[in-house]
Amino acid sequence: MANKTINVEAMCPFFYTESAKSVTCEGIVGENTVTRFSYSSQKVTHEKTYCTSDYCTCPIYKANMKKY
Repeated sequence: MANKTINVEAMCPFFYTESAKSVTCEGIVGENTVTRFSYSSQKVTHEKTYCTSDYCTCPIYKANMKKY
């Protein structure tokens, strides 16, 4: 089940939404970039590591910043 709290807690300006095993962000190339995980626990770890805290270290954040 998706953690809809993340939609409020996300600090990253490029975060868009999430599902049970994926995180969707502003697109690096195109409209959106979807990161898919094999396990929901991996997705939660990713969100805690990047989306809701130290987003400046996220590879997707860094790639998007190069666009601007």
